[in-house]
Amino acid sequence: MTTNDFADQINILGSSIHRRVCITGSYYGVVPTKLPNGRLDWPDDARAQLIAVRNEKCVKQGADHAEPPRACNDQAKEADPLIREQRPPLGEAGRSGGTP
Repeated sequence: MTTNDFADQINILGSSIHRRVCITGSYYGVVPTKLPNGRLDWPDDARAQLIAVRNEKCVKQGADHAEPPRACNDQAKEADPLIREQRPPLGEAGRSGGTP
């Protein structure tokens, strides 16, 4: 799958994924294959791998995933885009109309 497809699945920009891969070599534990043309090919189960990495980190912190403790959730929200709150795109709800 392409970087933009992966980004759409986890609700972030493709450029955020590219930046993380350039800095660390992976996107929070999910490693792409670099194609000869320079593009990145992501595993079809990349989103599931990302969730597994997050769950693994919380288990190491002693979290019970039936009801994760707030500390695990707060740390995950800072580092994990899958938990980030959904926001409407610019130009839709929440934008003031200004003067007519």
